[in-house]
Amino acid sequence: MKRRVLLIAVLAGAILVLNACASGASEDDLEELRSEVQTLRSDVDTLIERLEVGDPAAPASATATPRPASTPRPTQTPEPSPEPLACALSIESFSTSLRSASFEEFADITFIVRNSDDRQIRAWRLSIAFFDPFGDLLFSGAFRDGNAAVPAGGTEEAIFSYDDNQFIDDEPYDYLASFAVENLDLEVIECEVSFVDE
Repeated sequence: MKRRVLLIAVLAGAILVLNACASGASEDDLEELRSEVQTLRSDVDTLIERLEVGDPAAPASATATPRPASTPRPTQTPEPSPEPLACALSIESFSTSLRSASFEEFADITFIVRNSDDRQIRAWRLSIAFFDPFGDLLFSGAFRDGNAAVPAGGTEEAIFSYDDNQFIDDEPYDYLASFAVENLDLEVIECEVSFVDE
């Protein structure tokens, strides 16, 4: 459980920082952000190892906090809560599929999202963590639809794709290709919506 909380916190924080800085950032800035994320992952791995072997040097209530990037922006470190996330948008179901196109391999995730509000949603963004059948975090990602038209009380389909980089392991494509959809669990970490009348 500690491993799951730490990984979610670090990865979600890193995704927020990368998304915040990616638009309009120079290549040098992006490389610096990638380096920061890699350092965070290494720090978390070390901390997890200490926690798993009961190292007394590990703090009793360890939490991971993202390091500030070159462009400061407030970030939240999500902590799993026993209560469901309060949001007008929810994922009703999801499916995965693999496809080939122009000598490339892709894994698609299709979400059916439901609007529980009485107003139409025009845009949304979700941070979602995916887990294997043992509860271990596989990957997390930020998903957004800036051209949504989710009707009040209705549903809409949204499709996202990951390509396969044959030279890098443990990417979302690799996990989606390795697990049947019924063996994947997901958790919405963050949710934001924009309504038509806003």
